[in-house]
Amino acid sequence: MKCPKCGFDNLEEATYCIKCGYRLDEKIPCPKCGEYISNDVETCPHCGKAIPHKSKSIIEKDNASTSYKEKIAFVFNRVATFITLFLFILFIGLSFSNISNIYARDIQYPDFYIYLIEQYFHFADYSPIEQTLMIIRTVIIGLDIAVTISFAAIGISKTVKAFKNRDLIHNAYKYIAICIATKIMTVTMLTATFDTTTMGVSSQYSSLMSLAIIHLSLCFAFDCFLHFKRGEISIFIARIILGLGLFAPMLIISAFQNPSFIGDQGFVYHFVDMLFTLTSGSYGTGFISTFVLTSISFLIAIAILSLTYSIIVYFVSAYFRGMDKFKKFRIGFYMLVIALSILATSYLFSSIVEFVLLQNYLGIGLTFVTAPITVFVYSVLLVGVAVTTFTIYNRARRRANLASKTTTVE
Repeated sequence: MKCPKCGFDNLEEATYCIKCGYRLDEKIPCPKCGEYISNDVETCPHCGKAIPHKSKSIIEKDNASTSYKEKIAFVFNRVATFITLFLFILFIGLSFSNISNIYARDIQYPDFYIYLIEQYFHFADYSPIEQTLMIIRTVIIGLDIAVTISFAAIGISKTVKAFKNRDLIHNAYKYIAICIATKIMTVTMLTATFDTTTMGVSSQYSSLMSLAIIHLSLCFAFDCFLHFKRGEISIFIARIILGLGLFAPMLIISAFQNPSFIGDQGFVYHFVDMLFTLTSGSYGTGFISTFVLTSISFLIAIAILSLTYSIIVYFVSAYFRGMDKFKKFRIGFYMLVIALSILATSYLFSSIVEFVLLQNYLGIGLTFVTAPITVFVYSVLLVGVAVTTFTIYNRARRRANLASKTTTVE
């Protein structure tokens, strides 16, 4: 197909000119949903929006003003495609490789899976608490493998399909974020099942996570660049703030990797330990009230992790649909973020009360870690991000709608 602007001979199935970026079918974006439609239709077939018709000269002017973005987008998309495929393959490989180093019983285990298998060979030699935690760790690893491989496989399929169709690979970005969140969640939950055992993340895990987060950040930045338009600076700023807001939920999950204030016990280990103490019947005064608060804190912690993971999946899935479509998701997004903030506040107060009771019950000096405070601060930050971006977005849209009503379309 020959480009009507520069005359370059493109492939027949091409949508944009490879040389100048001009849209070959001369379609225009719907002002409401953003879908490209024919420039002679009266209403958008996707959302029903009435389409103000522009003259051909105006259409050519619009195409010319965005051609440089299309050129950059074409190059970036090709590079991002190969990096994205590479990351998905690494995520799948890491599911069967080392994610942490374990130091237990004066033995250094360079691979967590070797440590777990060795435990099962001597399953009968361990206490009921350790046996329970071994099963929990196995379930966590199994879920990590299943979720990572599933989403990575879908991401690979979406990426390859977009590459063949010469489309942007926006649909694949959300699967990168899901894989990142899944790995962070896995390491967090495994850390929470240990007592005095030292668990450190492996160099493979750290390198992959750093590379994936940098790549996702660049993809977010480039997505903001593509949507930069004169007269819509406010919406551009809103997209940037929302993109930065994605990392708050990831930091919330990571905050739980810190040990609990019960010595070096993770919150899962602490709960299981107290549960077995309760069933044994060998406990003293004040234990019941402490156990109730511990159970409440444990349940709230699990709820926060689950809700935060859901926000990441929900947020990224909606974000790359465009700000116009993201507007449809804002009620659900608000509800998830507010619920997270309420849970984080409850977790902070229950942890403080539990800390005071344990000080009196155990009669030893305990150190209150910052994990509950960190979770609370980041949840409040996420609420601020949601309120700020949607306020900016709605005001900008109202001004744009008012301006369109007072402008005569040629």
